[in-house]
Amino acid sequence: TADGIHSGIKKKNLDLGWIVSEIPASVAYVQTTNKVKAAPLILNNETIQANGKVQAIIVNSGIANACTDSQGMEDAV
Repeated sequence: TADGIHSGIKKKNLDLGWIVSEIPASVAYVQTTNKVKAAPLILNNETIQANGKVQAIIVNSGIANACTDSQGMEDAV
């Protein structure tokens, strides 16, 4: 299943979405080639390389959580 809502991150329009699978699913993804990566991207990469499967994906629009050092990683986890 998939859906999205306006959660208030942005002033208007949908800004939070999710996809949920009933079972863990194989995953492939593409991420930025920038040298600086936000903590959620680092965590995603570690998670996907560890097992290659996910059961849910959350996507937000408007909050990169970048350049946040160790606190950013704690928040991502």
